[in-house]
Amino acid sequence: MANNQYANKVIYGGDVIIDISTDDVTAADVLSGKKFHLPSGAPSTGTCAYDADTSDATATAA
Repeated sequence: MANNQYANKVIYGGDVIIDISTDDVTAADVLSGKKFHLPSGAPSTGTCAYDADTSDATATAA
């Protein structure tokens, strides 16, 4: 393996078994707090709160 800290491919017997190098996922695409790997192979944590974080909302139903 090269001097990279992270790997983004699994190669077995010369065949690429898994390749995440072309994935286009970002932290905003993954639910908040969930762990995943970036296309570089680096671990990351999701930040998506389903379009809006309403935990501090004060609106009520009429």
